Amino acid sequence: MKDRGINNTFKKVIYESSDMVFLADDTYPYNIFYSNLAFDNSIGDYLLDKSLVGLGLDVNSYIFKEELLISFQSSDYKFQIELPNQNGENYFLFYNGKEIKKHGFPSSQDSHLFFDSGLDMIAIGKNNFLTWVNSKTLKVLGYTQEELVNVDLCQFFHPEDLSDFRLTIAGLNSENSGYDDLSVRILSKNHGYRLISWNVKFVDGSFYASGRDVTERRRDFQLFKNFTNYVPGAFFKLLINNTGEITFPYFSPSVFELFGINDTNNESIDLGVIVSKIHHEDTANVISTAMMSSKSTKPWECDFRIKGKDEGSIKWIRVHAQLAEVRHMKLVWYGYLSDVTSSKMSEQTLHLQKEIAENSSRIKSEFLSTISHDLRTPLNAITGSIYTLLQDVHTPAQKAAFDTINFSVDNLIIMINDLLDFQKIEAGKLSLDLQPMELAGVVKQVINSFESHALESRNTLRLHFDDAANLVVLGDKVRLTQVLNNLISNALKFTKNGQVELKVQLKSNKSDYSIIYFEVKDTGIGIAEEDMEKIFQDFDQLQQTFSKKYGGTGLGLSISKKLLEQMDSRIEVTSQLGVGSIFFFEIAFENVNKEMLRPNSYSKPEEVKLSQVSVLMAEDNDVNALVLGKILKKWGYEFDRVTNGVEALEAIGKKEYDIILMDIQMPLMDGLECTSKIKEISNTPVIALTAAIEQEVIKALEAVGFDEYVSKPIDADELHQKINDLLVVTNL
Repeated sequence: MKDRGINNTFKKVIYESSDMVFLADDTYPYNIFYSNLAFDNSIGDYLLDKSLVGLGLDVNSYIFKEELLISFQSSDYKFQIELPNQNGENYFLFYNGKEIKKHGFPSSQDSHLFFDSGLDMIAIGKNNFLTWVNSKTLKVLGYTQEELVNVDLCQFFHPEDLSDFRLTIAGLNSENSGYDDLSVRILSKNHGYRLISWNVKFVDGSFYASGRDVTERRRDFQLFKNFTNYVPGAFFKLLINNTGEITFPYFSPSVFELFGINDTNNESIDLGVIVSKIHHEDTANVISTAMMSSKSTKPWECDFRIKGKDEGSIKWIRVHAQLAEVRHMKLVWYGYLSDVTSSKMSEQTLHLQKEIAENSSRIKSEFLSTISHDLRTPLNAITGSIYTLLQDVHTPAQKAAFDTINFSVDNLIIMINDLLDFQKIEAGKLSLDLQPMELAGVVKQVINSFESHALESRNTLRLHFDDAANLVVLGDKVRLTQVLNNLISNALKFTKNGQVELKVQLKSNKSDYSIIYFEVKDTGIGIAEEDMEKIFQDFDQLQQTFSKKYGGTGLGLSISKKLLEQMDSRIEVTSQLGVGSIFFFEIAFENVNKEMLRPNSYSKPEEVKLSQVSVLMAEDNDVNALVLGKILKKWGYEFDRVTNGVEALEAIGKKEYDIILMDIQMPLMDGLECTSKIKEISNTPVIALTAAIEQEVIKALEAVGFDEYVSKPIDADELHQKINDLLVVTNL
């Protein structure tokens, strides 16, 4: 060290001072020619060029300052400074030098705040005791810093954790290594144990540790672990990276049982193992649904089969997952797999049962339709024969027999219609045909049709019709008539030598609708109170003797109830055994103008005055053709008969006819196709004769151009009226 400018008296004091002191020349490069021990230990000994330039100082930056901050390596130092002219010498004086902070470390105040208010307990120690611990232990464990420093730590460890903890720490100490998440139970001051997760680092026999209370987190984790272990399914995380690689970073343990994987020691499952379990027919569906989920960001839902434990057996798995991340071409799903084999088997069983039921219903419907057609054909022959016999001279006894036959045939037709209507209602195929109708005409026609039945059962049949109800409304005339027919027919059936009354009354009349009240009252055998609901059940009759004595299918009231429900109405009944019954209901009809009503079909139009009527009869059934021929002859009509549509077309090509009576079901060419071709070349009126219910074929009949239709068994008076109406129009 140079002695220039230094009084020997102070030489020793300055050199050994804890404050840093050094002197530098006043000319470039400002060599440091004197420095004390403190400066050399912290800075000087590490300088390659022991000068102000080598120290990185620019003289111009501090020439007007009395204090200088020097940064060297990882620390900052503060010096007092005297310039050459200030001290009367030709050198710089730097004195009172002190280290103020280390780079990358907080100040002592910041450090104090961090260590005492951090989230973790922080401790320094050696062997089995602590030399320092922050104040966080008071909040976590209830101990002050003084209670934990320089005491044996083993007394705080749970006995079950102590042995393993000692072995782990001994290994770390010998290797100067560290350990993350070393969890042990520590006794708190309130005598309860807390689970603390420690991060420990050993350096030369001393340890430095930070600990966090994870008691609640571990409880939650234990709960989640139990949840994932015992729920009947498997949780998973699926990852597809930017190269298309598919991995399962996580699978809950339940996946081993779900997929029938025996090696349960593995913590993860290879993708190939999972894919190999999927049924080959479902692999494409699994992949495509996952890709659709990635594009739409909607949940991934898919059912697929996997191979079961037994040869040839399968198990159905359902995946439900949500796409959580789509970043940098990386896709991440979190989802759940469940065994839905039972529900799939049930679905398949239900589907099979549904197919069987639908097939059974179709067969039943076809059977009833066939039976209906086959029954109507002979009934048509019976009614036609009775009609022609009644036109001949006959005795009163013969007329009574004819009326009985007619009544029996009518009952058969009602039963056939009931069965077909029931089938359509059950299949949901029965709909209402709303048309303008005159209430008075409909009701009077119903009453007139039961006059002979009432006479035969020795009952008085009366109609009480409110004149205010003489309205034209929008309704289904056929279905309303059917309901009234069922109620009146039952009333006459269960009443002998009594009275049956039909009452029709206007209850409310608004600008757009009217509420009409209907009531059928009898003085018959009555119904017990406990049987009130039974009478409306399908195929139900109160006693077996009823069916033997009174007949019927037991469907009339059931069908009436369902028909009224379609009309937004409800049938009700009051009754008393031995006194009689009252069935009643209300219907809200939409009002219409009388001008919308079709020509009154209840008044008898003018008879056609023709010297000769020529008829073409297309009928393949010989019996029906014979009976219909007799009826036509009774009316004085001439007719030609053909047996199929092909012959009908040939006939009208050779001769002109006034009217054509066309059966629907015929060989070679049916009535629908034939009529369609006739309408292309002729304006001759065509009347359809069909054994099918008119509601089933009416659209088809209208589509091909039929002018009218008559259902079999043929009502001769109805047929005669429709022929007459068409001929009147044709000759106008």
